[in-house]
Amino acid sequence: MDTVCFDCTKYDRTDRVAQLLAYLCSAPYCAVYYQASVVYCRRELHAVTVLLGMVANAALGKGLKRLIRQARPLAGCELLSSCAKHGMPSSHVQLMFFIWALHALLVWRRNPRSRAQMLIQLAESTILGLVSAAVAVGRVYLGYHNFSQVAVGAVVGCAFAVVWFGVMLWLARHWFGRVVRWRLSDIMRIKDTFPLGPDVLCWERRQTLCTKQQRVSS
Repeated sequence: MDTVCFDCTKYDRTDRVAQLLAYLCSAPYCAVYYQASVVYCRRELHAVTVLLGMVANAALGKGLKRLIRQARPLAGCELLSSCAKHGMPSSHVQLMFFIWALHALLVWRRNPRSRAQMLIQLAESTILGLVSAAVAVGRVYLGYHNFSQVAVGAVVGCAFAVVWFGVMLWLARHWFGRVVRWRLSDIMRIKDTFPLGPDVLCWERRQTLCTKQQRVSS
């Protein structure tokens, strides 16, 4: 018999801190699942682009690991049975810092109009930053990586977020308008709400209320 395990993080049962960090280290996988569900439910082109950025970021991390071929910490990898895998850079940390940096850049670019929306966006960015830092600490604490592997992962993730942010703006300017007119986009109900800014839900709520009132009055 074998098991299906996406992130089997090992830790010392007697160490409560290690247990908490082990759970937090599953955050990258939760983020990917969350973004995939957003793509399916919302059908928005910029959400699709963010998910593709996560995939591209993961591919970049794998490529760097094969290129650098730096081993994981010896003491930790023997205990965790991970010596066969390369450790530079940390894929978990790279993905989390990519998500955090991209989110921060999108908040800056879209500039929420209301104070409440701005506070919500800042709170989200702060939470993402704290979780990203916790993942970085956890990967070192649990013995999967050393400090340099985690630091490089954070730098690469932030740098690639800047690059992907530029790609998103270019796609939004030159391609989103074309893609939404495709026959497949019509069938899949794909839409482009990127120009509406961060208050998309507010706009949709108003549109729904207006449509409902028109139907009732007619």
